[in-house]
Formats: sequence, C-alpha cells, structure tokens
Amino acid sequence: MNIAPGRPRVAVVTNMWPHPSRAAFGIFVEEQVRGLRELEDLDVAVFPLEPIENRSRYLSGGRISREIAGGDFDVVHVHHPFSLLALAPHRRRLSPVPIVLTIHGIEGTDGWRRRVTGAVIGMADEVVVTNRVLLERYGGHLIPCGVDPGRFHPGPPGEAGVTGVITVGEDRPEKQFWLARAAVAAARTAPAPPFSHRFVSAVPPAGMPAVYRSAAILLLSSWAEGSPMVVEEALASGLRVVATNVGDLGRRGGEQTAPSLGRELLRALEDDRAMRSFEPDFHRLDHAAARLAGLYRTLTGVVQTSLAGREAAR
Repeated sequence: MNIAPGRPRVAVVTNMWPHPSRAAFGIFVEEQVRGLRELEDLDVAVFPLEPIENRSRYLSGGRISREIAGGDFDVVHVHHPFSLLALAPHRRRLSPVPIVLTIHGIEGTDGWRRRVTGAVIGMADEVVVTNRVLLERYGGHLIPCGVDPGRFHPGPPGEAGVTGVITVGEDRPEKQFWLARAAVAAARTAPAPPFSHRFVSAVPPAGMPAVYRSAAILLLSSWAEGSPMVVEEALASGLRVVATNVGDLGRRGGEQTAPSLGRELLRALEDDRAMRSFEPDFHRLDHAAARLAGLYRTLTGVVQTSLAGREAAR
C-alpha cells in the first residue's frame, strides 16, 4: 500500500475482456481502462479472469488476489459482481485495499444474477452503477461507461434513398432479436419510407464506427440492459434510436411489443429528430474516466490517512 502521496495504483479485475473469438466481449471495460490510462495521475493494471473465454475463469480469483496483494495497489476496481465472487474467498489477502464494484446491467436487476449481486455487494467499499434503475436499487455513484467521440461521430450526409436500420449485438435471449424482426414486419404493414434492416454482430470493434455511419437508425429490442453502449455509440454517431424501455432508457423507450416498437420505428423513419430527447445525448469516455479517477483519489486519501494514523499511534 502506498502511504506517500503520488499516483494511485489501480488494479482492474474483470470477467469481461476482448479475446480472439469474441472481439467485442467487454469492449466497454477495455475502453474505460484506455480512458483511465490516458490520465497522467493514475497507474492502472488489468487483471482479466482467465481463461477469459471459459467459465473456469472464475477459479482464478486466488491467483489474481496474490498478484494484487504483492503489487502495492491502492484501489481494486472490480467489474461485475461475478468477478467479486471469484475474489470473495481471498478478501482477507487484499485487506485493507478498498474495493470499487461496478454493476453494469442485467446482473443487478434480474433473477438469480441479482441474488448473487446482493450477496457480494457488501464486500465493496464503493459501488458504481451505469443507470438510474440500478442507482435506485443499490445507491452508489452513477457513472455510465462512456463513448469516445473521437471514434464515434456523425459522417457526411448520405444520399437520399433507402434508410438503413441496424440492430447491433450478439444474438442472446435478452436481446430479443425476434422482437426486432417482428417490429420491422409491423412497420412494413403501414405506408412508410423505404428502409432496409440488418443485424450486426461479430464485427471487430475497429469497424463499428463505420457501421454506425453507414446507417440512419438503431433498433434495440432488448428486455434487459444497463446503459446500452450501442445506444450511446449510435447517438454519438448521429443515428436516430428506437428502443425498448430498458436500463437508463426508461420512459424514452417503447413498450416491448411488436406493434409499439413498429410504431416507434415508423416515427423514426418519418422524423429525423425521433428519439433525440436523451439528456445528455451520450456520455463521454473522458468524463467517465475523470469521475472514476476522482473516486479513486478519494478512496486512496481515506486509506492513506487511516494508515498514517495507525503508524503514528505505534
């Protein structure tokens, strides 16, 4: 533990990190780490649970806790309660290093995942959440992951013609791709401007800015999200957004039915300002990094003061 003032050393522990077979897995965590490393007054090391592509990664908590305990870290930032569960048997080894836990989305709101979150959250000294639903349930600090506007930004105006609609993400149950298909079918039963629709997945992160700039509307059909990064990236890229009422979209999203989502899609096709009522339009990566750095410095100061007091009392 560093007692002298200086650059706080932060250990980031995560069960989500890009790997060759899933290049976008946990890309928002990787981006946040990049934003933190761009700050001159932080020293950030990453400890992905490994092997990251396998559930056996949750057995690596002992090894990671030993590495952190021997690394003179000031703060441990754990992404996802399941990562904290992996460290739980080894918490005493990490003491007195404070732990920051980020709850991203479905793990804090639904079913058995929520029960795991409730069981481990007491281990954290501070909690970060990505949307207001999670904030109301767990308290803590509301800090969405953020988007880099240097990568995601509007392109030149496209030529008039067929409007491109995209649905982005992996085809998992909570994404409800069937609902996106049904909403598109519903929209096509009414008079509407011509449009195309496609699903976008398995695109390398470097290629995503161009994908957004090739489209005009993002259609999100999920039943569970935190602060959906695809919405943040789409808004930063100048797209109109049609979405279900999940995560921090709240009342700005539509009902999770094909007729409702189809009507919202029609409105977006006819109105280029549809779904622009987000405040702010999107969250910036550098703002999120600065807020996290402030939280780290606060925790480091508290710990350093406490340790210095104990040293003086001896």
